[in-house]
Amino acid sequence: MLLFNAEMTNYPKIYSNSHWGLLPYNSKEVEIVNNRNNFVNDHDITKYWERNDNLDLPNKEVYRSSLNKVIVIYSTFDNHYTFNQKYGFIQINKLFSNDAKTYCKTFHGLVDLNRFVSRIAD
Repeated sequence: MLLFNAEMTNYPKIYSNSHWGLLPYNSKEVEIVNNRNNFVNDHDITKYWERNDNLDLPNKEVYRSSLNKVIVIYSTFDNHYTFNQKYGFIQINKLFSNDAKTYCKTFHGLVDLNRFVSRIAD
């Protein structure tokens, strides 16, 4: 029986629509599932937010918190040091795979996120 990543977390409703959540589960990545559970707890995540915008980041995921904050994460196999330094993304525990680094930025709401997207699009 094929299991998907979302099903292996404590929060399948949150992750079931994300790209990562729809991937087949790999038992070698138990740490990623644990990190995903901690991510929801640490950021008080309430839902995954399907968002199409000009924020072109690899493996991007957007989440909402109970405090109406917007949390953007992305995971990459490449070095994005300059981008992260310039735009304030911080490295967090791996959330995509054992081989990819994950970066995170929290916004104080939709207006804050939209301003950010407009600024980097210029």
